[in-house]
This record gives sequence, structure tokens and C-alpha cells, in this order.
Amino acid sequence: MQRSVVLCSGGLNSAVLLALAQEASPVLVVHARYEHPAAEREARTLSKLLSRFDRTDCLVIDLPRAAGFRRAVDASPEGSPTAERPLDTPLPGLMTSLLGIGCVVAASISAPKLWVGLCEAGPTPGGNDDTDPEQSREYAQLMEHALALATPDNPLSIEAPLIDLSRGDIVKLARRLEVPLKHTWSCRVRGDTPCQACRGCRQRARAFLDATIADPVLAHALNG
Repeated sequence: MQRSVVLCSGGLNSAVLLALAQEASPVLVVHARYEHPAAEREARTLSKLLSRFDRTDCLVIDLPRAAGFRRAVDASPEGSPTAERPLDTPLPGLMTSLLGIGCVVAASISAPKLWVGLCEAGPTPGGNDDTDPEQSREYAQLMEHALALATPDNPLSIEAPLIDLSRGDIVKLARRLEVPLKHTWSCRVRGDTPCQACRGCRQRARAFLDATIADPVLAHALNG
């Protein structure tokens, strides 16, 4: 059976995505490691997550430490967002870069599918989040067309099964699939305790609140 390629950060969406993809076929997880405050914590969590899945290999890709990446995602030495570029700001073009990497990997193993955890859910109430254009259905369709043009010898479909789900529905789906949510990480600030203030933490909190399910990561952080 042919393997599929799954883009996986170790966050909530990608963990659910991995569970869905792994039910369909063996998978090769692609994790892009780039310089951001939570990168080390994210990688450790992903390792624990992958240990819970069979038929799963992982390829870690290091992205160049370009000055543009540093300006966009770096925090102060203490791990707090900078005034010039708060952690609430998505890194423009990151998903496009990740899909390009996934396409190269998929072509190298003749994988027919590239799974990605895009979710078109809108802004999080109580925050200054804007809807990310790189999370839209239109974006996914355009990228699938672009990747097809780039790799005519390896027809590739982009699988985005979460794109129409609300954040709460994704948590409920994770529960049904028995995804080990304690082995997921969403905080964008350096450290082993969720900051509960960054974009990732706010979106995660809204997801669990809407699903009326307790977040095991936050519960562990608060209760020890």
C-alpha cells in the first residue's frame, strides 16, 4: 500500500489529521523545524504523539534560518512576544512553504496524497486574530492546482478533512478517534507551561470550551 505524506506540527489539528490519515494508509509524517520560541517543546511533544501511532515514519526538515523568519517569529530572550511582531501574527507564506516541502517529499516516494490540517474557522472571540487566508478552501484548491502543475508525473491531491469543521468539532473528533490530546502542543511561547495568552493558546482554549471538554495539557500544567 502506498504511503501518504502528512504535515504535522504536533498541534491539535495535526494530531487529529494524523489519526485520520493513519486509518487510511501508512503515512510519512513531515515536521518542519524552524526557529520559533516553542520549537523545542513542539518537537518533544510530537515525538510522544508519534509513539502512539503504528505505520508511521517521520521526516524532520530544517528550514533555513533566514532573517525574515527571525523577524517574524522571534521572541525576546525571556520568551515574550516583541512589541514589533507579537506572537498573534501568523507567519505569512509559511503554509505555502510547508506545502511545497510536502510536495517534494510526496514526489520522492510517489505518494498520491498530501494531508494538511487546514481549518477555515474564523477569528477567536476575545483576541485580535484575523482569518488566515492560508487556511481557506480557496487557498487549498489553488495550491492543489499549483502542485499538480509542478509535479505532472506524480498526481497529488491535498487532503484537508478539517477545513469545514469548527475548532470545537475538531476536539470532539479527536475524542472519538481517541487521539492522545495530552501529547499535543499549541502555545507559541518558550517554556513548558502554556502561556494562555498567545494566538495558539487562545484558539486552543476556544476549541476545548466549545467542545465542553477539559484540556489535558492545561489541566496538567495547572494541577502539576
